[in-house]
Amino acid sequence: SQPGEKEGAFKVRMQQKSNELRDQNKEKIRNKFASKMNSLEERIRLAQQRAEREAQASRDDQLHSMLSVGATIFGAMVSRKPFGATTINKAAGAARKVSKASQKQADANRANDSLQSLQEQFDEMQSQFQNEIAGLNEELQSHLNSIESTAVVPKKTNIAVNPVVLLWVPV
Repeated sequence: SQPGEKEGAFKVRMQQKSNELRDQNKEKIRNKFASKMNSLEERIRLAQQRAEREAQASRDDQLHSMLSVGATIFGAMVSRKPFGATTINKAAGAARKVSKASQKQADANRANDSLQSLQEQFDEMQSQFQNEIAGLNEELQSHLNSIESTAVVPKKTNIAVNPVVLLWVPV
């Protein structure tokens, strides 16, 4: 503290300095995490678009395969030759469409898993950021709480008297 400064004024001054230091360090931490978090947010956005696209393609293929299977069954029931070459070819085509639909569903599941993994990485990074900020606040607060009053007793060896010189000139 400064000579003559009261304890309350000293604590207020130290709190202000501590807040300034905390704000500077927060900004450094924020800058450290900003680029990583921005790139993860962009990857999450792209993964969401991909997951939506894959899910839509999967739904479309499932609908087409169900219609194909239904049309094949209906055609076989009303046809004069239920086990003819045409019916068998249509059934094989319907089976291929069902297989393709299941592949599209698997693609959609993988896209959702990828999106979920990116979300978890983002949440973990945010948690790290919050932990570093909390650690910084805790460290600065602990320093403020540990302020103690200590009396400094002057020693003879630490006292220096400057010579006083008086010059008198008669006029």
